[in-house]
Amino acid sequence: MEWWYLLPGICGFALVMGIPWAIPRIGATRVFLFVVVGQMIASLVWDLIVEKKTPDIQRLVGAALAIGGLLVSSWGLNAA
Repeated sequence: MEWWYLLPGICGFALVMGIPWAIPRIGATRVFLFVVVGQMIASLVWDLIVEKKTPDIQRLVGAALAIGGLLVSSWGLNAA
């Protein structure tokens, strides 16, 4: 058994415990935007390192738009 076999369980535990903890502190919108952006970035890193595929322009633009949406929504929530 390798140590990285435990990684999905650790990530799942962090999500199950972290989301209910984070929602009252930073709000549901930010939490779920962070989850989506984190998944997009993780998939880009996975493709690059494990699959040995460079991301195409559509995926890079999609990730950039998601990060931009996260920043804009967080900025807008701070102003309110």
